[in-house]
Amino acid sequence: MRSLTTTLCGSRLAGALLVFSAAGLLLVSTPACDDDTAEAGFQCPEGHFCGQLQNFQTKTFLEGGECYLLYNVYHPDEEKHGEPVVAEDMPFGDDGERIENPVISGKDGLIVLNLDPEEMGDDRWGYRCTFGPAYRVTYQFNIRNQYTHMRDLWVIPNSMYRAAPALAGIDLDEELGVVAGRLVWYTKDDQGRDDEEHYVGCAEITMVTDESGDEPDENVDVRYMSGADMPVTLNDRVATNPANGLYIGANMPIGTVELHASVDDNFVGGERIFSTPGTVVISNIHVGEAFGGLTEQTFTADPTPADCR
Repeated sequence: MRSLTTTLCGSRLAGALLVFSAAGLLLVSTPACDDDTAEAGFQCPEGHFCGQLQNFQTKTFLEGGECYLLYNVYHPDEEKHGEPVVAEDMPFGDDGERIENPVISGKDGLIVLNLDPEEMGDDRWGYRCTFGPAYRVTYQFNIRNQYTHMRDLWVIPNSMYRAAPALAGIDLDEELGVVAGRLVWYTKDDQGRDDEEHYVGCAEITMVTDESGDEPDENVDVRYMSGADMPVTLNDRVATNPANGLYIGANMPIGTVELHASVDDNFVGGERIFSTPGTVVISNIHVGEAFGGLTEQTFTADPTPADCR
């Protein structure tokens, strides 16, 4: 079980963190991993989704943010893809009444929803979160109910939204969409659920859009990150960094976008998202999974090449 602080303390974010600001780069202190900050606290109830709304730039928790629960992009009813869940489909709260949409984050950014797949009829959902005019509307899709695992829900500050593409040499068109995330491979626990996360390096990320048909859209600007998690130009990196697996894609046409990940020209995973004007989608790509199903090849090990740097 993870305490409320574990998303910071139990990850690579603990200690010092480089972040973007309007003035440039800042070094921000994050909570130390000691007994005081990681003491036993909230435990996610069995069968529930438990997440924390955070500022993606500073990794601080946000109380009072709005998060809409969305039908996932693989929902059987295509007309519902990415749309807010209607009242009669919302989960029940502890009082026996259906929870209202949007859900308001509580102390430490906490959001708890009874999303038991057997009761809700789906095991993946989307989220659209906001925290006032200083932040961009931020989407996340394909978020699985990991039961006792705490999940991260994000909002992107306007300063970071503009600074990250600029650092990568991208001329951002705010009428188009932005996506960012990691390429990851997971070990599995004894119940077949995702367990230990591994970042995948030396992978190329391409995006197929409604405008490009079946081919990668050459008008989408894809970039990768340095070892310090900073966006860099294509002169510095042309594939994901094994230290973080991070990518960013900017100037996506509006509509459905498929994210494709390949290592040595071998397709290893893909996800489907929606691009909307002036917003950000946070979407990890999972090795071995492809658009709601599985890849033809089974990956029993991290596909990062041995000589990847």
